[in-house]
Amino acid sequence: MATPKFDPAVLVTEADIFQAARWKKYPFEYLTETNYTKDEVRAGEPEVIRLIPKLPHVELFCKLWQSERLLTVVKSRRMLFSWMCSGLELWLTSFTQEAHVAVIAQDQSGSEKFLGRVLWLYNHLPPKCPRPEIRLWMGLEGNPKKIMMVETGSTIEAFPGIPDKIRGEGKSLVRCEEIAFWPKAAESWAAILPTIQGGGRVVCISTPLAGSWYQNLVQDTLLASVPN
Repeated sequence: MATPKFDPAVLVTEADIFQAARWKKYPFEYLTETNYTKDEVRAGEPEVIRLIPKLPHVELFCKLWQSERLLTVVKSRRMLFSWMCSGLELWLTSFTQEAHVAVIAQDQSGSEKFLGRVLWLYNHLPPKCPRPEIRLWMGLEGNPKKIMMVETGSTIEAFPGIPDKIRGEGKSLVRCEEIAFWPKAAESWAAILPTIQGGGRVVCISTPLAGSWYQNLVQDTLLASVPN
């Protein structure tokens, strides 16, 4: 793994260097000690910014996110799964050479909103958390459509859930958001699979929809289509 730089304006101690090495090795600690989210649930109230909590489901999700080729999650807003994915993608691309992440939602604007969350997390990292220099390609509505980490050459890129837009180069990680509601979910899935044949992984996160293609995936009826 590559090592992003400390902010040159910050006084760094030996303890800070040890802490940074720990964050580099353990994504759960990185996620829960450096990633600040904003509470989007309380309409009309002041914005609440807080760390992702050290809870058992967060630790379990981090372990599964690292180990499973295909991870499907039935989404609940209060569980912070989308925020956790954004933080883990920031961790992966910050510390790994040439990791390429695709974030896919139903449309391009929706996908770019999730990259906006990655950028939010990056901009709110603690001063003593090392961070790579980034380059941004801006998309719709003020959110980035692509983020590149300069030191590692790793990227996070937004795509719409349209089969022809998904096909292309191999990916280290593909995140599918709200795939239960994609109009061409099965066709899009078929387009995603070739992109992970080199050892990549897929994380699907969606609120439940009875009778949907995603329900079949969660119930393991389509797992045979995942490449070995």
